[in-house]
Amino acid sequence: MGMMDFVRSSYDLGEQFTNTRCQTKDIEEGYDGTMSQFWISPDGQLYLIDYSHTADFVELKEGDE
Repeated sequence: MGMMDFVRSSYDLGEQFTNTRCQTKDIEEGYDGTMSQFWISPDGQLYLIDYSHTADFVELKEGDE
């Protein structure tokens, strides 16, 4: 099974791919899939969506639960 990358598209790829999330293992050469998120813009450019640094983590101390 393995890990997959996910692709959403705003570029017209045909009715079959409208409003769907596609999976692939073939975007990044040398990797079989890294669970990355990609977006194809309306003009056909491929972007890697970077969610790093979008969450804050707080250490819970005993009794905080």
